[in-house]
Parts: sequence; structure tokens; C-alpha cells
Amino acid sequence: MSVGVAVLGSTGSIGTSALKVIARHKDRFHVAALTAFGQKDLLQQQARTWQAPFVGLVKESANGWGTARAAWSKPRRAPTRRSW
Repeated sequence: MSVGVAVLGSTGSIGTSALKVIARHKDRFHVAALTAFGQKDLLQQQARTWQAPFVGLVKESANGWGTARAAWSKPRRAPTRRSW
């Protein structure tokens, strides 16, 4: 059984390096989610290559590809714990 990995910032230098490591250990890991800020073309290529079930794009584009962020729920505020 492989472990699912969410690669946040998959189009950046650390994200692409993480994907290279995952590629070398496909028996142990699989890509569960990919996110990027605005490099939609590279994110789209990564999503196709890795068949990620969830893809998130922060900066929406004019051509509508940014609608992939609908796979993620809206951010919610974490409950605060008050100690009086």
C-alpha cells in the first residue's frame, strides 16, 4: 500500500524536486493532490502525468483553467481556544 502525498507548490523548485523523489519511489508513494499559485500550464501537465485526483490553482486564469480549484473546499476559520 502506498502513501498519498499532497504536493503544495508543485510547480516551484521544492515541489518539482518532491515529485522527482516520488517518481523514484512509486511503490511507496502516490500523488494525492497538487497545488500551485499561478503556473497553470505546468500544473496542468503535472496533473496529467500524475493523475492527481485533486488539483488546486490559487490564481485563476482568464481562460478558465483556474476552475480546477473547485476541487478544494472554501477555507474555513479554525476554531479558537480561549483560556480565561
